[in-house]
Amino acid sequence: TYYGVLAPAGVPQAVVVRLNADFNKILQRSEVRTALLAQGLEPNPMSPEDFASLIDDFAWSRLPRTPVHFGVEQLRQISRMTGGRP
Repeated sequence: TYYGVLAPAGVPQAVVVRLNADFNKILQRSEVRTALLAQGLEPNPMSPEDFASLIDDFAWSRLPRTPVHFGVEQLRQISRMTGGRP
């Protein structure tokens, strides 16, 4: 299980960078780390690009690994889930 913060599409990159830096600073505070670890959560600050890659990898890992035949509706669902990535 992963937890993270997402923003709507179109948020200016400068805002994303600032929020990411602020959240990463908070996650590095000893009292925050201690509280999260006590709940069984492992803080892992990362860049927006790394988190996007993690989400993308997770989405692709949910696709079947064996050959299957999809109907049009299933292909539409996969396209929506993966952002249209081939």
